[in-house]
Amino acid sequence: MVIYSVITLLLIAAFIIDAERDTIEFRPEKSWFPNSKFWTTKYNGDNWWLKTIFVFAQDGWHLTKTLYLWCLFTAIGLLFCDAQNISLWFTVPIVLFLWFLNGVIIEKTFG
Repeated sequence: MVIYSVITLLLIAAFIIDAERDTIEFRPEKSWFPNSKFWTTKYNGDNWWLKTIFVFAQDGWHLTKTLYLWCLFTAIGLLFCDAQNISLWFTVPIVLFLWFLNGVIIEKTFG
């Protein structure tokens, strides 16, 4: 039953983080860090590393998007492992696979 508490906390964290992402985009003066240039200003550089692998290091919006997805993917992985009665360590490759799949879809769609 502890696993369901962890999953619930991950989902709550994901929803809070997603709300902050919307706040950063539409009402940055109400965000968690309104005076931080990193947090409220969208980075539009052309550095390949920052646009792909280290996208979370660009700005607050991308950081919250990354944290949101990691929370969701981890919750999905934990649910899958629990349902299949396999080791919870198998969550790691599930999260990495979902992260890779998300990246491929974004790059093929918007890249």
